[in-house]
Amino acid sequence: MAQFSMLSYLPRGSFIHKLTGTTKLCFFLMVSIAAMVSYDTRVLAVLLVLSLSLFKMSRLTFKDVKWVLWLAFVFLVLNNLFIYIFSPEYGVELYESRTVLFTLVGRYTI
Repeated sequence: MAQFSMLSYLPRGSFIHKLTGTTKLCFFLMVSIAAMVSYDTRVLAVLLVLSLSLFKMSRLTFKDVKWVLWLAFVFLVLNNLFIYIFSPEYGVELYESRTVLFTLVGRYTI
């Protein structure tokens, strides 16, 4: 029977795997905090490129992280849905701009 391991250690020969666990945890926390605090799309784009570059350098495959990415995607969709339901004007406040394609009901627009 195949062993299911969602968050197990996968040994590879990359420099990322040679870093200590503390170093990787500190970097992860710093990037996470920067992403949560920054509302600047340019900063988030730089963090995305940095993260994808590090993923490529780590020599992991999509198959290795499929479940984690799927869970992240589910929570991303839920988060965006609830932000839209409870605060549909949040994007307007954040970017100080509005482009209305059509109005749904009341203050809900697309």
